[in-house]
Amino acid sequence: MTKIIEKLNRRDLVYLVPNSRTKHIHLSEKGKDLADVIAETFLVLDKNSSN
Repeated sequence: MTKIIEKLNRRDLVYLVPNSRTKHIHLSEKGKDLADVIAETFLVLDKNSSN
């Protein structure tokens, strides 16, 4: 999942805010247009990882 987040960050769709050992992920203006697609991708990944 980290690779996907890094790719989204490189394409300026999300930006990362460091918070001690973790990072908060925020959608950029460009990412807000694709919010549904991004959310659906993470839901599919989450379902696949729980199996």
